[in-house]
Amino acid sequence: MPFVVKLAEAVDGELLEISDFIALDNPSRADTFIRDLVEHFQKVLSEFPESGRLVKNGIRQISHKKYTAFIHSRRVSKPYTFFTL
Repeated sequence: MPFVVKLAEAVDGELLEISDFIALDNPSRADTFIRDLVEHFQKVLSEFPESGRLVKNGIRQISHKKYTAFIHSRRVSKPYTFFTL
């Protein structure tokens, strides 16, 4: 059974900054890239919650293209794990 992936509230602002940066060169790609980025992290983490390199104290680092996410997982109850990116 897949794990549940939740994004931290702070992620919204970071995704908006990434989108704005991409939109400077390619406005139509900005939205699709953000959607692809979020879908990638959610898919990987829902299937493999311990993906990436362990940095310290339960913090993991995973990358997609040129973007890196630092994730923290905490088990709430089986089989769910919640993540912040």
